[in-house]
Amino acid sequence: MSIAQSDPITGEQTGLMRLAQGSTSASNNCIRVEIIEDQAQGLHLWRELGQKIQNVPLSASPAWIETWLDQYAGEIRVQFLTGYRGDQLIGCCLLGRREVRVLPGLSVTELFIGTAGERHGHSVCVEYNDVLVIENERADFIHAILQQLGQTPGWHRLTIPGVHADISAPWCAEIPQLRLRKRQVLSRESRFFDLRSCREENGEILNSLGKSTRSNLKRRCKQLEPLEIQWAETETEALEIFEELIDLHQARWTAVGQPGAFASRSFSNFQRQLILRTFSDGRVVLARIQSQGSTIGCLYLLNDRQRLLDYVSGFTSFENAGSPGLVSHYLCMQEACQRGFEAYDFLVGEKRHKENLGKSATALEWIQLERSHLAFTLTDLARSGKQLLKKWVPNRKEQN
Repeated sequence: MSIAQSDPITGEQTGLMRLAQGSTSASNNCIRVEIIEDQAQGLHLWRELGQKIQNVPLSASPAWIETWLDQYAGEIRVQFLTGYRGDQLIGCCLLGRREVRVLPGLSVTELFIGTAGERHGHSVCVEYNDVLVIENERADFIHAILQQLGQTPGWHRLTIPGVHADISAPWCAEIPQLRLRKRQVLSRESRFFDLRSCREENGEILNSLGKSTRSNLKRRCKQLEPLEIQWAETETEALEIFEELIDLHQARWTAVGQPGAFASRSFSNFQRQLILRTFSDGRVVLARIQSQGSTIGCLYLLNDRQRLLDYVSGFTSFENAGSPGLVSHYLCMQEACQRGFEAYDFLVGEKRHKENLGKSATALEWIQLERSHLAFTLTDLARSGKQLLKKWVPNRKEQN
């Protein structure tokens, strides 16, 4: 059964397909996709599949999904897409939906793969986004998802955020049923330090860095001696470090007139719950770096299959300590190397310490698939007009 209304601009039907018994299906290479509306049922299947898969991506882990739903399901309509080959459950995917204003008076319906779609300033900013799937079924499962969405009316843009470039190709497959006007792929660099290679070579992180970075770190560390790193070993220690991190993070951002990430109650609650759910499994790491008994930095890292992701941090002011971020990350990298982690990933974004400490790089991609809509057409026209104006104005000045 489909519950839908006609879009006044495009004439398409609006509203995702609802199914009798809470599911519908499409098939690709014998994979059947069912849509689950009931959150409890969807989470049950997610946990069931998660127990069968080794090295589950953190962003697709049951704990991450459940924690996100606790905070954001009230503002984003969520469905679970489950894939079956025969009677075997082989994949689970989270699909979010919300109305997005593109131009004054014009909104589009946008779908999101994974834990995304939150309001600006409240997002968990998922990176290394992924579906939960038996590995050799990935391409077929994603293809079946896109075929299912191709048969689903009422949406105008599909966003797949923060997917590693090595596994993004199936999302860009040509699916005629999608009826796309545009496919956009934004690739962003994520710099990291290869801890495993460092251990295999000499175990000295400092020797792997550039000359100026080595010199700066030696000088700063000497100025800040004695330095100490506290790696949270208990949940209580982790929460204590987390609360201090919030204070440091907010103080620095509000000092420059910005709200800071923890101004969002949803974001704050998500992080706190994630620590409570995953610390005992080693999926989150919290560390405090102190100089002469005073905290200069607190780090909150995600452990994604032995790859540490630099998620959120808080540092003292530059007046209190020189280069507190650089020194804090360096000491944390040393500790992580000794503890056997594979890599220390600074995620996307341009900051000096990422360039100095991240000596290797990989790519994450943000993919958008767009169907026709008046709002997109008008946006393209406005963008083209602006570009023409920029070219025309200099030419007029040269002629005068």
